[in-house]
Amino acid sequence: MIGLGPIEATLLPARAPTLMLIRYGFIVPVTTAAMILIVVPRLAERVTRRHPQEWVLITSALVFAGVGSMGVVVLRSGGFEHHLYGAFAYMLSAVFIYLALRLRFTYATLLGWSTYLLSVAIIVGLGGASLVTMMLMFSFCFVANLLGMFGCYLVDRFARQHYLALQHLELERGRVERLLLNILPGPIARRLKDTGRPIADGHDEVTVLFADIVGFTELSQRLDPAALVAVLNRLFSSFDELCERHGVEKIKTIGDAYMAAAGLPTPRPDHAEAIARVALEMRALVERFAAADAPGERVQLRVGIHSGPVVAGVIGAKKFIYDLWGDTVNTASRMESHALSGQIQVSEDARARLEREFVLRERGVVDVKGKGPMRVYWLEGARA
Repeated sequence: MIGLGPIEATLLPARAPTLMLIRYGFIVPVTTAAMILIVVPRLAERVTRRHPQEWVLITSALVFAGVGSMGVVVLRSGGFEHHLYGAFAYMLSAVFIYLALRLRFTYATLLGWSTYLLSVAIIVGLGGASLVTMMLMFSFCFVANLLGMFGCYLVDRFARQHYLALQHLELERGRVERLLLNILPGPIARRLKDTGRPIADGHDEVTVLFADIVGFTELSQRLDPAALVAVLNRLFSSFDELCERHGVEKIKTIGDAYMAAAGLPTPRPDHAEAIARVALEMRALVERFAAADAPGERVQLRVGIHSGPVVAGVIGAKKFIYDLWGDTVNTASRMESHALSGQIQVSEDARARLEREFVLRERGVVDVKGKGPMRVYWLEGARA
């Protein structure tokens, strides 16, 4: 609209001052104020962000009211060329309304036809145009509205489809993210997504736990497969909740055995204490399960704990898991396999980290497979 000033000055020299007054005294200030309200973050947050489409609609209605006033000034000059100029200006306005403003189809249609009816009222009210001229103008502007509606509908439909596709993509991305976080620790999952390369980290201070449900094999022989899986799922889900509550990382399950570790992937000074609390609560949970759901069955938990350095990471390209390697892992496994049913056996290294906060009882020296004689301890409970 600003670029039409020179044309108006040439075509309508007598009316140019009035047109400039309407344009620069009303239309430009209204448009500028609306842009400031929409673009400036603080103002947009307070005023326009909740209903941006409505603000654009109101601003556009004011602007086109000003344009209508300019139309009155132009058409009062009479002459076919002035009516032709008005029709041309309206067609440009229709393109702006239906395509440039990016209004919703309903709002754009409302504004477009309101502007059309306003134009018809102005032309008919002022008179001065022949019937042929008016019919041509009304026809061209009518067709411009229909074409604008069609274009706006296509743009609006594409925008909605694009938005829905993005929402669906975001939903799927969230599902993949949650699935990945169920398989891998958060920091490891993010690194794997960012790099896609194998991950292997050394951790100097980690405590590893192995737990085995003793008597579960005999119990499984008396349960049908569905009931067996349901029982195991309930127990291991409870173990998972314990690990999450204490900030311990579940590593994996193998049959009826459960492996967890603390101190990785994010180091923590109380890794041994966290594992000890989880082990004690695991044992109590299995005892409650045996009393309530398996009376008469000798279902107990056997746990082994050891502290030391490990290598942790993710390798392979398919069915990858976060796993641990090293002598600490082997020793923790041996602590479990050489423990007694219903007991939590800890190594000397783990005892040194636990004795200040937990009650431990020396079991003595045990000949551990692959390790030789080792002094081991029973974890009895937390100190009062």
